[in-house]
Amino acid sequence: MKVTKNEIDALNSTLVISIEKADYSDKVNTVLKDYRRKAVIPGFRKGNVPMGLIKKQYGTSVLVEEINKLVSESLSKFFTNTENKILGEPLPNEKEQKPISWGEQDEYEFIYDIAFAPNIEVKMSKRDKFNFYTVNVGKEDIKNQIDAYKRRFGHYEDVDVTTDIDLVKGSVVELDGKKIKKDGLSAFDASILISMIKDDKQMKLFVDKKVGDKIIFNPKKAFDNNTYEFGGMLKVDQKIVADNESDFKFTITAINRWVDGEENQGFYDNVFGEGSVKNAEEFKEKIIEDIKSAYVTQSEYKFGIDVKKKLIEKTKFDIPAEFLKRWLRVANDKEKLSDEQIEKDFPNFEEDLRWQLIKEQIALDNKIEVKEEDILDAAKSFTLAQFQQYYGGVTIPDEQLETYAKEIMAKQDEKRKFFETKLEEKVLNVVKEATKLEEKPIKANEFSKLFE
Repeated sequence: MKVTKNEIDALNSTLVISIEKADYSDKVNTVLKDYRRKAVIPGFRKGNVPMGLIKKQYGTSVLVEEINKLVSESLSKFFTNTENKILGEPLPNEKEQKPISWGEQDEYEFIYDIAFAPNIEVKMSKRDKFNFYTVNVGKEDIKNQIDAYKRRFGHYEDVDVTTDIDLVKGSVVELDGKKIKKDGLSAFDASILISMIKDDKQMKLFVDKKVGDKIIFNPKKAFDNNTYEFGGMLKVDQKIVADNESDFKFTITAINRWVDGEENQGFYDNVFGEGSVKNAEEFKEKIIEDIKSAYVTQSEYKFGIDVKKKLIEKTKFDIPAEFLKRWLRVANDKEKLSDEQIEKDFPNFEEDLRWQLIKEQIALDNKIEVKEEDILDAAKSFTLAQFQQYYGGVTIPDEQLETYAKEIMAKQDEKRKFFETKLEEKVLNVVKEATKLEEKPIKANEFSKLFE
């Protein structure tokens, strides 16, 4: 077996894998002998089926499988031994590859197109300046955050008369004219959030109503032809109501109004965990601390965006664009991406690739390592953020947090994301040290506009 690399240019080559009969014949014969030993064919005792019959039935498929294994092993060995980073995956050569007649030839040749990452040099110095924004926390920011928590930890209360913000519960039946439609759609535990009604006339039908009132309305108009909300009201698949234009009668059995949470110890415990804050002043201080922390995270994110943009502009190198477009087409074969879509999406792909190569070069130049504990740390941070998003200021024992994090890391795609998160974090820390960072105070509303 022979593997030959033929260089086309600095970034593109062909890989020729030549396989002779001596490379595969013993392997094929071993597999066929095993097939013969296990084969159960009418008219022959087990283990005594003629080898000629076995070869006739299974010879070609076994040959293909064994040669494919050799090709795969050859590619893997080449990639392991080559110093240059491979981009994408090998693609069968469309011009030089000769047709293969399986079983009718002794020697086989496979030609692949491969592409390499360019050699790049990332230059940074104190002449490179980046802003690092420090956001001033104002009274409005504090109020908005407290109001958000009040909405989040509020509750529904029964009220007597509806307004346009209430939730009404009751029974609903489809009408045929003024009568209930025979075998029509109905639900006896329906609910409608009045504010979700898009049509003003239909919404007014539900306002100033009491328990027991009956409302004739048209869901098709009320929900602006939104079959998801229509079906949700009836608890049926939206396809069932897609063409339904009937009027319905809604009989109110309960009226609920959302009431924001009140500032008390129970509220503080819900937001930040039991006993974390004990009075309004401590609650406000904790709010300010959290807002500042969130803004630091956003400032880090903005810094990353700025670094990515500047280093991509500054670090010039070629990439094997045509190969990569072809590889994207093959890699997304199930989506059947058109050439037009590939061309449209390629600039974003190219930007991400350039940044990835720059990150990897900075990591290599500065001997950055992402260890298993780094990945676990990123996974734990992600897990804690998820818990806090859904359950407020919960306190999770580190042991339990680590267990959840490891469960997520068991998925290789997720683990790779955490690896990339930690790699970028470490690379950006190197950039901070190598360049000039200028702290820039900014108001919250002005800072938000930087992301528009």
